[in-house]
Amino acid sequence: MMHLSRHPFAGFVAVGLLCLTSYAFCQQSLPEADQIIGLWLTADGKAQIEVYKNSEQYAGKIVWLKDPTKNGRPAIDDKNPDEKLRNRPILGMELMYGFVYDEDATWVDGKVYDPESGDEYSGKLRLVNDSTMALRGYVLIPLLGRTETWTRVRIGQSTESTTIP
Repeated sequence: MMHLSRHPFAGFVAVGLLCLTSYAFCQQSLPEADQIIGLWLTADGKAQIEVYKNSEQYAGKIVWLKDPTKNGRPAIDDKNPDEKLRNRPILGMELMYGFVYDEDATWVDGKVYDPESGDEYSGKLRLVNDSTMALRGYVLIPLLGRTETWTRVRIGQSTESTTIP
């Protein structure tokens, strides 16, 4: 019978198991309100959004774009209704803000900006499971809106394009 302590890779296996266990424990020990913090791939796969906590609210900014350039230049917010903001880069832009945790894996009272149309919507987030988030953008009431499903980007998951530092 082979003893683990005599195996040349026993130390690596033990350290690897410890790291995986610690990571899993830390992910599950986050307060429920912070479970949306992390990287999310949009439904169309065109962008990754970093969701973060800003005081007691949650926001998200674009940190990766599948197509970061337009006509050989960095993509800009050219559809923004505010002329002063039309030259700001899309990459790094805050896309969502003001979300507060309600209960039952739901965040409310936020705003979501769509740089493809220049429109801003009221927003509501719901964590479907650890890997899936439903973002509902709407005008006036949630019934008058549309839901997108975003997928969590895992550590080490590769993407091909530009990210912000």
